[in-house]
Formats: sequence, structure tokens, C-alpha cells
Amino acid sequence: MDKAELRRAVIARRDAIDLDVRKAKSAVICTRLAELLGRLDAAAPRTVAVYAAMGSEADPAAVSYTHLTLPTKRIV
Repeated sequence: MDKAELRRAVIARRDAIDLDVRKAKSAVICTRLAELLGRLDAAAPRTVAVYAAMGSEADPAAVSYTHLTLPTKRIV
């Protein structure tokens, strides 16, 4: 299986996940990331890059909206 075939197979498996399950998994990811961001000390990097989810990708929007107002972090 070459890289393109593997990518198609992985995306097909991800697409097959029920939308409600996908949303729940995205929420778990966002919660965990928020916990990690909250534990960073002052010496840690202050900028975190997130992406706009496409298709069936995990959606990081919840964590970015949650942390936009934190004075010690910058979400880009």
C-alpha cells in the first residue's frame, strides 16, 4: 500500500465514524488540550496554532474559543 492508498483508507475509516461520536471525540481532544494549556508555566511557549477542521477531521474550535481570552496564551 503506497502513501496515497493509505491516506484514502485512513480518511475512509475516519469518515465512517458516526457524526455524534466524532463530535464527542473532538470534545475530548479539546478538553485535554485545554487542560494541558492550563498547566503550562510562564516559561512555556505562549502561542498555540490550531486549524479549521475539514470534512471528518477532529474539530479544535471549542478549545480555541475557550482560550481566546486567556491573557497568557495566544491562539492563532
